Amino acid sequence: MNSAAQEVRPAPIENAARTPLTWSLWSRQVNAILRLELKKNFFNRRAFILYLLASLPIILLGLFALRRRRAS
Repeated sequence: MNSAAQEVRPAPIENAARTPLTWSLWSRQVNAILRLELKKNFFNRRAFILYLLASLPIILLGLFALRRRRAS
């Protein structure tokens, strides 16, 4: 084994210099990542229960406001 550092360069990609990434490709990739993350983190059973618990005070205040409006 040799202890000297060796420089390793990747092989040039011929097509990359000629065709830059377009906005449509970039937006499709971002949309795909967002869809995966939303499905994984926001639309599961545990998250639904948390959303329900978080919305409970708003629902109760809305019902209280409706009841108070009918009473007056």
